Amino acid sequence: MAYISQRGEFWRAEVRRRGYKPVYHTFDTKQQAQKWARRVEGEMDAGSFVDRTEAERTTLAEALKRYRQEIVPEKRHPYQEQRRIARWLVNDLSYRTLANLRGTDFARYRDNRRAAGRAENTIRLELQLIRHFFEIERKEWGMEGLPNPLDNIRKPSGSRARDRRLRPGEFEKLIALLSSSRNRWIAPAFELAIETSLRQGALFSLRWEWIDLDPSDPHPRRSTWRGQQGRSAGAAAIDTCSQCLPQSGRHIGRCRRSPGNAPFSTAGRSRN
Repeated sequence: MAYISQRGEFWRAEVRRRGYKPVYHTFDTKQQAQKWARRVEGEMDAGSFVDRTEAERTTLAEALKRYRQEIVPEKRHPYQEQRRIARWLVNDLSYRTLANLRGTDFARYRDNRRAAGRAENTIRLELQLIRHFFEIERKEWGMEGLPNPLDNIRKPSGSRARDRRLRPGEFEKLIALLSSSRNRWIAPAFELAIETSLRQGALFSLRWEWIDLDPSDPHPRRSTWRGQQGRSAGAAAIDTCSQCLPQSGRHIGRCRRSPGNAPFSTAGRSRN
């Protein structure tokens, strides 16, 4: 049964039906209240009603702050996710309620970011965060009736693969410049990165106990970064490790209890 009542300048609609929690909403006009009540009663009759009250009163900013507190710490790279969330929190969409967000809103955001010159992969990761956030809302935070607006828009394809290669003589010039730096480890770090294709995060977290210096089978013993499992280090990389880098002795499995436990330390990066 639907009840329509006027309260000051607004109209309040309330629907009570056996087997359902009472739901209500406030509107500017009586016609809006009646239309909403008919829709809710129809969904209850069909057995498809889902309470959207929580989604209608929770803003994107409020929900993202909860996501940042409860979900992000469990992710592999929480710092990067926190930066993306901070970017969303200053966007105009953060003031909208979850129930009012549509796919067109995020398609417009995608196009605006492209117009601003952002990389396709950057935009893809920003939208992927919102998509996962909506899935958490639906599956774990009691908003089963909340559609995921990211399901109906075209996603960025990602950045084009880099195909730049060192030209003849460039490697020697780079080594010469890096060798003149006050940081004596930056040149070996560059050479090891060239030989192994390790990214910056993986390179600066590398530890001796992860590396096997046996020239007959050079490979990292283990990997804690994505995409590097089973990558062969190569003979030149082994020479770099064994001759140029700080070690805790010839027993690779033995490591010092200090930041020097890693061949390179982020604290030792040079700005020269």
